[in-house]
Amino acid sequence: MDFSQIVLNHSEKLTLKKSVKQPVPENQCSRLLNLNFVDPEYVQKPGNMPTHTGFCRINNNGKAYLLYRRDVNLTRYFIPIVVSLTTTLLLNGTVMLLPHLLGLIQQWI
Repeated sequence: MDFSQIVLNHSEKLTLKKSVKQPVPENQCSRLLNLNFVDPEYVQKPGNMPTHTGFCRINNNGKAYLLYRRDVNLTRYFIPIVVSLTTTLLLNGTVMLLPHLLGLIQQWI
């Protein structure tokens, strides 16, 4: 499944994450059901047909989507933070070493 074309709003993401730990009411996860990210829960009593509980729980597609989004967010946020920290450290190091470098240059001249 191509997750790059699927965009969930904030409440749908929260509902999907919440459905990992506990069942979520079906009225909160109708779009997630359409996308096949959650499955409806059923209860079966011996000798009877399964009955729908009105709740949904995440399935393997939903778990795969959450892992995909985690990887996308990691590259979106982690790499710029590392680059900015590295740049800041290099600039601060250069500023601290600049007087020493100027002193060495004056000794050579």
